[in-house]
Amino acid sequence: MELDPSPPAGLSRRAVGSLLALLHKLLSGDVRNGLALLGPPGQHEEPDGAGGRFDGVAIAAKEARTGGQRVLLVDWSSRPSWTLPRLFQDDPGVLYFGVHGGPAPPGPPQPLSVHVTWEEVWNP
Repeated sequence: MELDPSPPAGLSRRAVGSLLALLHKLLSGDVRNGLALLGPPGQHEEPDGAGGRFDGVAIAAKEARTGGQRVLLVDWSSRPSWTLPRLFQDDPGVLYFGVHGGPAPPGPPQPLSVHVTWEEVWNP
């Protein structure tokens, strides 16, 4: 049996909706802090969206930035995100911090992006 690692679109929309609901509660002051643990289905897609997926974390970060908030994106994953650092490379209000098992994404380093591999942490 082979499992499809991509969640159905309806599940992805609900995950993004939950994240945006939390964000709006934080920004309005209804709650003081919150944490969303998500597996964004689009985090490894190219920025042009050719893969047909969307990244809920990127959507929420853009929403927070429209309100003038600074954003720290923490990505703990087996491989680095290609999309998030590129999406926000020109936005000084967003810092991407990735801890992952593989090498940094291909291409030149992105401004305001920090990539740390598990090997660097566990075997300095």
